[in-house]
Amino acid sequence: MSEARFTPHSLAEILRDRFLDESNGCLVLTAQTGEEIRIHLFRGLIDMALQTGPHLEFLRDLAAQTRDGRAPPVELQEEPLDPARLADFLGDEIKRPEIIKAVRREAIVSIQEGFRLSGGTWHLEENDTTGLFEPDVVGTLEAILRGLGAVERWAQVGRTLSSQDRVLVPSAIPLFPVDQLPLAPEEGYLLSLMDGNATFTQIGSLFPGSDPDQVTRFVYSALVIGAVEFDPALNSPFRLEQYARKEESERRREKAERKKVGRFYATVSGGTPYQVLGVTDGASWSEIKQAYEERKTSYQTDNFLPEIRQSCREELQIISTGLVEAYLKIQSLRMDEASEKNRQRSETREINLEDMQGKRLQSTRTSRQEHIAEQDHLAELYLGKARDAFREADFHNTVEYCSLALKKNDDIAELHSLLGQALARNPARRWQLRAEVALKRACELDAWDRVNYMRLGEFYKNQGLEQRAARCFQKARTLSQPHGHLDSTRDRA
Repeated sequence: MSEARFTPHSLAEILRDRFLDESNGCLVLTAQTGEEIRIHLFRGLIDMALQTGPHLEFLRDLAAQTRDGRAPPVELQEEPLDPARLADFLGDEIKRPEIIKAVRREAIVSIQEGFRLSGGTWHLEENDTTGLFEPDVVGTLEAILRGLGAVERWAQVGRTLSSQDRVLVPSAIPLFPVDQLPLAPEEGYLLSLMDGNATFTQIGSLFPGSDPDQVTRFVYSALVIGAVEFDPALNSPFRLEQYARKEESERRREKAERKKVGRFYATVSGGTPYQVLGVTDGASWSEIKQAYEERKTSYQTDNFLPEIRQSCREELQIISTGLVEAYLKIQSLRMDEASEKNRQRSETREINLEDMQGKRLQSTRTSRQEHIAEQDHLAELYLGKARDAFREADFHNTVEYCSLALKKNDDIAELHSLLGQALARNPARRWQLRAEVALKRACELDAWDRVNYMRLGEFYKNQGLEQRAARCFQKARTLSQPHGHLDSTRDRA
């Protein structure tokens, strides 16, 4: 005979499972104080339930319901109460409605006491009992629901159910005849909301003024008795422990992800490019590229929980930008090192007059010029990344890379054009204004490129600004004709 632990909430699931298994015997609940509650089952239906202690009052109540008012014998008061002896005592009157009602009243009171326990152990003493007091499905269902009504603490259950983002739907095959339950108007309304269009959290938000425990208790009860289920449904009856384990797992994952983002954010903010990518100074270029790709994938926002994506949005954006900057910085350093090696090798060769002139010009470069050259190089690298992102329809990263490139060099027309095209994909007003500024800036920087005017014209056309669009298209047509001004003069003549 093995024992298992129970909680006030899981007791409903235990009784439900015994009903599904059609168990015969006595379900014994043992509290931590040693108190026992014995629930007699016939084919999973609750036949009788009694608490530990003298049953004299209960027996007197039963005896009072008999025709002759017989007194219960002393041996019937022994612990635990033997249902067979009770049946012998009642004799033919065991089927009287008054007797059955008294037994069911005592069963509900005892089961409610079981639900009020803080927890304990349970085991099933199997036997070949018969249903002495005409147990039925409705009576068993009522006992389970009345028991759940005695439970006081529902906050943890509410948090577990709230962690589910799946909607609630009516069960295809209800375990109990829910239609026979006398529901209050509010309970009927609650049940109607579980139609596949709302999650538990959304349902609870419709009752802002009511006790949240009441909503939690009803939804949990409906899940336990199989009136409703989460969609998609599991292949087994509802068990809170399964969802609680998932909630705990997600809580641990959220904590770990938050810690991971925080640590790497500190590295990106204060570390060297090599530390950001997690490689040494002597790493090969293939190792650097592999490290960059791995970290880029590891810190993509889609890999984190929605809560982390929302609360750590700024940190993740900085990490994404920091990874790109570290990668491009190392690439620039490696290119400078290669250039320096080539320069040193060239010094060993015979130096002619032209070489000397070139070296003289090279030596006259100021540190400012070198800084500008480095900035231009980084801008070109960012521009290449922006082109790749735009080609893959990744407009968010296109904007990010263009913004980084513009910080290095804002005189590249293609950068402004690419930025404007990406920003125009966002219908928000402020993004549309930024897109217009970027596209106009591209036309200013390269006034002879008709494509820039075509893109600006398309932008105005999509905005419904037909006159502005027509002027841009006319400008583009003029630039496409080598002698457009002569043609237009001839047409007027």
